[in-house]
Amino acid sequence: RVMQLRKFRATKTTADRKSSFERIERNLEEAHLGTGINGLPTGFDDLDRTLGGMRGGQLITFASRPGMGKTTISTNICQHVAVEHGIPVAFFSLEASDDEINAKMSAAMSDVNLHSFYSHRYSEEERVAAMGRMAASNPKLYAAPIFIEPRSDITINGIRAQARRMVHRDNIKLIIVDYLQLVGTKNGRGNRVVEVGQISRGLKSMAMELDVPVIAL
Repeated sequence: RVMQLRKFRATKTTADRKSSFERIERNLEEAHLGTGINGLPTGFDDLDRTLGGMRGGQLITFASRPGMGKTTISTNICQHVAVEHGIPVAFFSLEASDDEINAKMSAAMSDVNLHSFYSHRYSEEERVAAMGRMAASNPKLYAAPIFIEPRSDITINGIRAQARRMVHRDNIKLIIVDYLQLVGTKNGRGNRVVEVGQISRGLKSMAMELDVPVIAL
């Protein structure tokens, strides 16, 4: 029976490897004959050409100094994937509320500069036009499969547990985490460099386990 079990495992491994190579060949054919994107599009042509699309198992990291637009680019990608393609997206926001995230997506879809709007740099005519554009685009946003999780106290294990449920329940195909340094660890106290490394490995492991791309800011 042990020999039979070993033989079964070997056969299964061979089948898995064959299936992997078949997926590679199919993906290459699709990329060559189609748009060149093998995965989810970001909505940014240059980024799509660089990444070749966002694929399951990938951990994609956007890094910059504070205030350079990391959250904005992630909300733009979220909006493009969910609104333009109808693909469910989970957005773990550890710094901004769901209203703030929704406002960024609404402004992007409506071509509204939120900073100019809030600081009264729009004329009355511009304000009315901006509000009209947002009112027209907002129904597309709140009907889109976007699942925002605003949590300031979540750990990497908490994200993985919640993501598993959302993939099973909501068929999530993209996960965004904003942002990596705010994610907690099980220990909670220790060398922060080591903790960030643990969080990164945890997010990569999650991407591979759930077979979805993960964007970490």
